[in-house]
Amino acid sequence: MTAGVELPALLQLIQEKVQFVTHTHLIIGHQQWDEFNILERYQRVLKRSPVLFREVPHKYIAAYLRMTPATLSRIKKS
Repeated sequence: MTAGVELPALLQLIQEKVQFVTHTHLIIGHQQWDEFNILERYQRVLKRSPVLFREVPHKYIAAYLRMTPATLSRIKKS
């Protein structure tokens, strides 16, 4: 593989992304995130599906919520 990425690692990454998208659409539904500020987006996801925060890498959750992983981390700490 190019750039030193092994096939099993790449397949795992793809599987994680698919799992996250499937979970969010089934549990949360398709939201118009522009209607909510970043804190509201985080709170809605956390309330509706706290299991996502245990099972899905936070970088994918942050991307879905349209924020950086650093912003998600700061919100979680507050």
